[in-house]
Amino acid sequence: MAEATNLTPLANLRVALEQVQKQGKDQIEVAVLLNAVKALEKTAPTPEATLEQYKASLQVWVKHHEMAKEAERQMFQSVLDTAQAAQKTIILINGGACVALLAFIGAMVQANKSVFGIGVGLLFFAMGLACAACSSAGTYFAQFAFHFNDDTSRKGWGWRKVAIIFGVSSIVMFVAGCLVSFFTFIR
Repeated sequence: MAEATNLTPLANLRVALEQVQKQGKDQIEVAVLLNAVKALEKTAPTPEATLEQYKASLQVWVKHHEMAKEAERQMFQSVLDTAQAAQKTIILINGGACVALLAFIGAMVQANKSVFGIGVGLLFFAMGLACAACSSAGTYFAQFAFHFNDDTSRKGWGWRKVAIIFGVSSIVMFVAGCLVSFFTFIR
């Protein structure tokens, strides 16, 4: 058994039993077997140690899960904040353009000039405001659907698409209003 001293206690026991078997013996020295069992008992984890190791690994897993959820929540909040800022911006630019054109129309009416082109530009800006309002409503309904369902909610994703489409439409309306107003001014 001298060659088996670098092995684990369980491997030492196995080697000793294999040597006895190779020698054709049906019996083994009790002292050798007891030494191997004692060595196993010293190195074998106790149920308390195993339980503590399990608790520690469970705590690590729970902490990792909590951190992943918090990172996901923060990312989602960042997306919401960015969407709200974008919606406020498109409402502001379309509303500001409406106010500017209304003031300009007032001056043109006093000068007895045609306001048709400016009115069309104003219409585009007003439609841009309506699209921005619909985008805000779509965002609300999407969040409502996600709150009461899971993250894979078909209704939530549908409302999110509606919000995006109206948000992009609002920007398109703003650009169209700018172009119409520009070409009206340069005539």
